[in-house]
Amino acid sequence: MLGTGQRWEQDGGRFISSDVLLIFLSLTYMFLVFFVVYLLLSNMQTDELTVEVLRSILDEKLAPLKTEIAELRQFIDCANKKYDEVMTKLKEQETLNKTITKENQFLKSTVNALDSHVKKLQILCNDMEQYS
Repeated sequence: MLGTGQRWEQDGGRFISSDVLLIFLSLTYMFLVFFVVYLLLSNMQTDELTVEVLRSILDEKLAPLKTEIAELRQFIDCANKKYDEVMTKLKEQETLNKTITKENQFLKSTVNALDSHVKKLQILCNDMEQYS
């Protein structure tokens, strides 16, 4: 998952790499593991605690956190895909807007040229009526 280079938007319009978020979540997860171990060791005698018992207790206590981290990863992936889709659509709309702006400028200049030509023809027509 790390190294994807994808980004997601946070409140305030800043962008944070999903890699940074995953590292933060992993460090938080490790801290919680050590904290749970510390609490277990402080409440029990160490000779009663075996590796298997410790693993089962940690798995039981940290299962919801693993699920939440997995859901966060899915959300980040989905948000990245949506962001990419929005950026693609925005670029398409900007291109279309530039094309329409150029066409509008061309049409305005054509209308101005035709308006000028019509005015000249009206003047010629008026002059012909006046002298005939």
